[in-house]
Amino acid sequence: MAAAKKVVGMQNSTSGAVQGAATSITSSSGKNLEVETTSLAMLAWLDLSPTEFSQNIEKAFGYLLGSVKNGGRYGSTQATVLCLKALVKYSRIFGGIKGKGELVLYLGSRKI
Repeated sequence: MAAAKKVVGMQNSTSGAVQGAATSITSSSGKNLEVETTSLAMLAWLDLSPTEFSQNIEKAFGYLLGSVKNGGRYGSTQATVLCLKALVKYSRIFGGIKGKGELVLYLGSRKI
């Protein structure tokens, strides 16, 4: 829990991105690293206490939704996979994602 609270201090209060990581296991940098770090933080907050970390989760959620690129990807494969994991977990806990539009997931050419 202490580590999750420390990460709160790394979250940009305006954008919702978790910043300050030096690198990732895949040597990501820039926007990809920001998306990966924010996704991992959001997953941890959702696991530990969605109530206690609700403001951080909502800020991270907004950042991740705003980071999607054309074609539904978030940059690198690692950034995309981690982001989708965080969004799916959020959706399961909070009963979906509210807003305009539709989330459609494809595996190759097959709609899942």
